[in-house]
Amino acid sequence: AIARVWAIVEQETGALIGSIGLHSSQKEGVHYDAELGYVLAAPYWGRGLMAEAAGRVMQSAFEELGMQSLCVSHFDGNTQSKRVIEKCGFQFFKRLEDSFERYDGKKLGENVYLLTKEQYESQKISD
Repeated sequence: AIARVWAIVEQETGALIGSIGLHSSQKEGVHYDAELGYVLAAPYWGRGLMAEAAGRVMQSAFEELGMQSLCVSHFDGNTQSKRVIEKCGFQFFKRLEDSFERYDGKKLGENVYLLTKEQYESQKISD
């Protein structure tokens, strides 16, 4: 099982502001090596920090760990996360209806995206 998680800290203060990681998971009808997951404190949204962190984790996954595909998803209505996912080059794959049950029992739909090593390498070349 894969579980690599990194802290995201503010450079100036050293304060913990989020985390990002690669996780073993399974989603119905979706095949991938690991799932990218992240969380960032709201005051830091919209600064490009998560896209930068995700880029480094993607580099590690494809170039150092030899993975061939990554998955990432966002819940309905999470436009901030959708922007990060699209900025990182992930391609929309499918929507999973009521696939996640939150702590309060509410079921949420997930929008699932994939990125292959080939797609990652081709977008790196064009940057």
